Amino acid sequence: MEDNIKTMITFLSPRDVEENKNSAIKKTVDEIINNFNLQTCIFLYERADRPNSIFATFKAEIPANQATSPIENTKFINRNSKTNTFFTINALNRLCLKEIGVLDQNYKVKWKNYSNMLLMLKQNSRTGRTELVESPILQAGKIIVNEDKSWTIQEPKEILN
Repeated sequence: MEDNIKTMITFLSPRDVEENKNSAIKKTVDEIINNFNLQTCIFLYERADRPNSIFATFKAEIPANQATSPIENTKFINRNSKTNTFFTINALNRLCLKEIGVLDQNYKVKWKNYSNMLLMLKQNSRTGRTELVESPILQAGKIIVNEDKSWTIQEPKEILN
């Protein structure tokens, strides 16, 4: 069985973040470390347009036959490293529809327009419709994981305040 390195995204519970940000971060980071074979550090981001909306991204070795994550609120995500844009393929399809009106495999995304953004689909709880989310993001921290599974947050440390 061949394994793949995948970029993953885990959304912290806004309620947990609101109640105790430090505890929510610690719980999420510990879950990630205990459930994934990490390939790099963990990055924390905040959505600039939604207070208490924090997510973690990381690269992990995922078995080829694993279709879902062992952690709730964790999904596969893609990243354009030149613009630090996180996106799902479905969000790109919706973006293409929004910008040119049709799905086109040859459509070239103007990545600079989506620098430091999260692009994904979310169901509107009021209308039931799936909508494209284009959310600006701020890097909130970089977590270094040690061999013994202990970890430390590097700059900026303000997220824990």
